[in-house]
Amino acid sequence: MENKNNNSGESELRVVVVIFLLKGRSILLGRCRYAESFEECAAREPKKCHYVTIFMRVMVDVDVVKEQVPQNLEPTKCDGWDWYEWDHLSHPLFGPLEKMVKGAFDPFPI
Repeated sequence: MENKNNNSGESELRVVVVIFLLKGRSILLGRCRYAESFEECAAREPKKCHYVTIFMRVMVDVDVVKEQVPQNLEPTKCDGWDWYEWDHLSHPLFGPLEKMVKGAFDPFPI
């Protein structure tokens, strides 16, 4: 949904999909580019973009997937993946996720 050839000066709309991959009370987190902070990523992005962020929740059956380790399939774009307890998340967080955490959002079903 991204038009990289927009030279008209008009704003672009980009859609970001964030997936909460949950295993027990842990959540899988990763980063988009190797050795790049979220602040650096935000500065790199075009200034005339607007984002719509969609959050989705995926439950991992801990009885089926006991010791499965996430694989980094794009090592040139991602530092890696790891499971974090919801109360002990890695920082910095993706901006919209940070706002949800500060707003007392809980991705875990009751």
